[in-house]
Amino acid sequence: MPELQRNHVPEVLAAELAMDIERLRRMTGETMRVAPIDETAEADLTGVDETTLAELDALRTNVRDLVANEQTSLGRWRAVSTRTRLAAVLGLALTGPALLAWGAPRTNLATTAPLRLAATLAVFCVSLAAIVTEALRPLHRRAPSDALRSALIALAFGIPLVVALLPHGDPGLYAGVGAAFFEKSGLCLGVGALSSLPTLLLALVSMRHRGHGHMRPMLGAATAGLVGNAALVLHCPILTAPHQLIGHVTLVPLLIAGVIVWHSACNRAHRDATPERR
Repeated sequence: MPELQRNHVPEVLAAELAMDIERLRRMTGETMRVAPIDETAEADLTGVDETTLAELDALRTNVRDLVANEQTSLGRWRAVSTRTRLAAVLGLALTGPALLAWGAPRTNLATTAPLRLAATLAVFCVSLAAIVTEALRPLHRRAPSDALRSALIALAFGIPLVVALLPHGDPGLYAGVGAAFFEKSGLCLGVGALSSLPTLLLALVSMRHRGHGHMRPMLGAATAGLVGNAALVLHCPILTAPHQLIGHVTLVPLLIAGVIVWHSACNRAHRDATPERR
C-alpha cells in the first residue's frame, strides 16, 4: 500500500482511508505484512488539485469495496486458511465421483481390470491435487510461470484424452449411430457437468484473489473437468473412443470456455462500476 503523503491527502479523507485499511487488515490477517499508517497525520489542502482529489476518491471507493466484500459470507470463507479451503475443494471433488459410482455405477465396472482402474483413478487424484493447489495458491507465495499453469490445464485435458484413446478389451454398451450416438454423448456431457458443477463453484469462490487474468479461473474449470471425467469413468458403460472423445473429453474445454466468458463478464462489470480516473 503506497504511503499516504501529508501534503496531498485531505485530512478527512486520510482518516477515512486509514480506518478502512485497518479494518481490511484485521479481516484478511495482513497486519504483519503491511506497513503501519500514521493515522494522526494532518493534511494540508494547499495545492491539492481536482485530479488528485478524484484519484483519492476512487482509491477510497476501491478500499470500501474491498472491505465490503470481506464482510460477506464468501469473504469470510476466503479468509479461512488455505489448507482448509484446499481440503474442502478436494473433498468435494472426490465425493462427487464416489457418490455416482455408489448410486449409479457402470454395468461393466466389474469386468474392468482392477489394476487399470486403480491406476486411472490415482492419476486423476494426483492431477486434481496439483491443479487445485495451484488454483488456491496463497497470495504471499511467488506465482509460477504461465507455462507451468498452462501445462496443468493441458494435463486436465490430456488425461481424459489418453483414457479415451487407450484400447479396451471390452467396448461396453453400443454407442449407437447418428442421432442416437449424439444423444448418448450429450447425456454423458450432462452427467459430467452436473458431477463437476459443485466442485467448480466451490473452487471459484475459494480463490483468494482472481485478478483480471483468466488463469486461476481456468485452473478451477480444469479441476471440475477432471472431476466430471472421473465420474464418467465410474458411471459410463460405453468404452469406445468416439463416444468418450465427444461425451467425456469435450467437457474440459467446454467448462474452460464457459469460465472464461463468465470471468470476462465479471471483469467488464467491475470496470464499468469503478469510477474512471481522469
